[in-house]
Amino acid sequence: VFDYNGVQLLGNEAGWQAGSRGIDDDLLARVKREEIGQQRDVRQDDVNVLTVFRASRNYPFFVIGHAEHDAILTQWRQQTMSVFAVAGVALLATLLITGLLTQRLLGALAREVRLNDAQRLAARVFENSNDGIVITDADTRILSVNPAFERISGYRGEEAVGQTPKLLKSGQASPQHKPHGKRRN
Repeated sequence: VFDYNGVQLLGNEAGWQAGSRGIDDDLLARVKREEIGQQRDVRQDDVNVLTVFRASRNYPFFVIGHAEHDAILTQWRQQTMSVFAVAGVALLATLLITGLLTQRLLGALAREVRLNDAQRLAARVFENSNDGIVITDADTRILSVNPAFERISGYRGEEAVGQTPKLLKSGQASPQHKPHGKRRN
């Protein structure tokens, strides 16, 4: 801590004493002119030092701080490397999980395409078969019939749906069904 004449009021750096003039004229002029700033210096022992200052005309003193440039950068580099390591691991994990989920999704889509193809094929077989096909539920209620069933039995699909296959043994002919037996004149 210095007054505006450059006299040290308080300090903790070795070799500096309260009441002594411990600041050079160029830095003192810059502090008075800019009030806040920084500069790089080289100490007598060839160590790079970052000097920072803060002054205010409202107070009769200003503060100067010195820090060894390499010491600050070493700590910053260590912290930055730690952050990059954590971020790198997180990014790698995210990419791995995303890749696995993408593979899983592509597999599911491929399976769905194969199932859709199989369903279309089954539907074509159902529609184009020359054999009558009846699809029932667990209670043997007719859910669907193919065109060949309609042709063979004489029952339209709408008539058969909801009935049981016993409909075919009932002896009741469909109104559209014309028996192939003898014709009456």
